[in-house]
Amino acid sequence: MNIVVRVAESTADRDACWRIREQVFIGEQGIAEAIERDGLDDLAWHLVARDGDTAVGTARVIGLDAEHRPAPPGAARIAKIGRMAVLPPQRRRGIGRRLLDGALELAQRHGLVRAELSAQQYVVAFYERAGFCAEGEPYLEAGIPHRRMSLEL
Repeated sequence: MNIVVRVAESTADRDACWRIREQVFIGEQGIAEAIERDGLDDLAWHLVARDGDTAVGTARVIGLDAEHRPAPPGAARIAKIGRMAVLPPQRRRGIGRRLLDGALELAQRHGLVRAELSAQQYVVAFYERAGFCAEGEPYLEAGIPHRRMSLEL
């Protein structure tokens, strides 16, 4: 396994990120495309995990201001991490953790001071192992139980 996580800067990398999200969230989890395509992708940094030439995972980071509105680098204080997905045959190989670490490193590099995310309930323990704390009660998002989580950077 030769996994490399990097910012998806090329069109090919961004297309690969979308295909992974489409397969995992729309195909596997049954989330409506209208929900998955939330209009925020052009405001975000996207990470792609590659095993050689094959894209196997992705994550998205949106910079938010203190009022939780999307903000450009320099004005952002919070990293909203989301759309983390690893293709089914590649799971349980540490790729999700590498994507999360890459997202946190990216946030710190841009001076963000807090990371937040909306974790599907079944992966809350994964984020807790990375230092995130659950906040509030579980809630439904796209029909799937979630927990709000955060980490001071």
